[in-house]
Amino acid sequence: MGQISLNPLLKTTPIFPTHSQWQDPGPYPPVFTVTEERPPGAGLKPNWNQFCSMVPVNDPISRTNPSSRRFFSRSETGPMQRYLLKRFLFGVLTIFSTITIVFFVMRGLNPADPTAIMLPPDATPELQQQLKVKFGLDKSLFRQYGIFLKNAVNGDFGESFRYNEPALSLVTERIPATLQLTVTSLFCSVLIGMVVGIISAVKRDSFFDRFGRQLSLIGMAVPSFAIALFLILTFGVMWRIFPISGRGGVSHYILPVISMSLYGIASFIRLSRSSMIEVLKSEYIVMAHIKGVPNRWVILVHGLKNGCIPVITILGLVIPGLVMGSVVIETIFSWPGVGNLVMVSIFARDYPVVQVIVILISILIVLSNLLVDILYAYIDPRIRYQ
Repeated sequence: MGQISLNPLLKTTPIFPTHSQWQDPGPYPPVFTVTEERPPGAGLKPNWNQFCSMVPVNDPISRTNPSSRRFFSRSETGPMQRYLLKRFLFGVLTIFSTITIVFFVMRGLNPADPTAIMLPPDATPELQQQLKVKFGLDKSLFRQYGIFLKNAVNGDFGESFRYNEPALSLVTERIPATLQLTVTSLFCSVLIGMVVGIISAVKRDSFFDRFGRQLSLIGMAVPSFAIALFLILTFGVMWRIFPISGRGGVSHYILPVISMSLYGIASFIRLSRSSMIEVLKSEYIVMAHIKGVPNRWVILVHGLKNGCIPVITILGLVIPGLVMGSVVIETIFSWPGVGNLVMVSIFARDYPVVQVIVILISILIVLSNLLVDILYAYIDPRIRYQ
């Protein structure tokens, strides 16, 4: 491999090539020898940064470099902080824009008068005017918007037209019920979808793989409200196995959770299966099999972490989707949550309650997207935000 030189000062030293020198890059970089003139006894330190950049993220060789185990190095902490600050400012701007649009659409473009819904049909115009003065509806639209922003900064989002209670406290009372339903559905979506997708990728073209693909196709094609109505008709009305309304024991969660989580299960099955198939074809996975690493260890340690990177993308979309889907599911199953409350408030022209719910949903979407960006850098250390 090396070159022979008659000069004793010329030594042949193994170095690691750059990416442009590679013909067929593999999981481990090849070793080339070049002729370099240096004094006798002088050593050459290996270039760890160049070496580790050529090794896959989950390869055992990368663990020998201590800096590869660090979440964020000192040189990367500054850019990451600036990126998170920028995303936070954009999130605040998004929330403000959403609130403004919803406020003017509901109050400016909606011809209905909320006081006409709150009062009986034989109410006098004087009583109707008193209600407008009480809730500030007699002022101009921009004046109402200014008052709303001023009170919102102090934590006052107004009083509900329908329930005569503070809108914020009315919504916070319904949050635990919605969280229980949403978190349970998200857990089932991730767990079932990832397990079925990974097994389908490992056992391709098997009976389990065909079952997983059919399940994902049904979950993506059938809307959640149609699934909910089918479950109510089958298991609640015909067979009378599960309750179809209200919030109570564990049996009350089964039908709503299935209706909400089926779309998420289908999404995770499709994405995790395709991602794991690509990862299992990687050269470092082949090398791990050649070295005699057990198949279970290769899949769970080396393949799963890299296969989860595309799945995180859809996770940021599934979380807000579950919250949005809870509006329909809670209404169908009479679940006493935020989704049921927002439907009642929209039909009752209860502006303060709708505005509070829109603010909470906007904050949730911004935080979920920010969490996805942070998880990207944790799952794959090669991803850095500049």
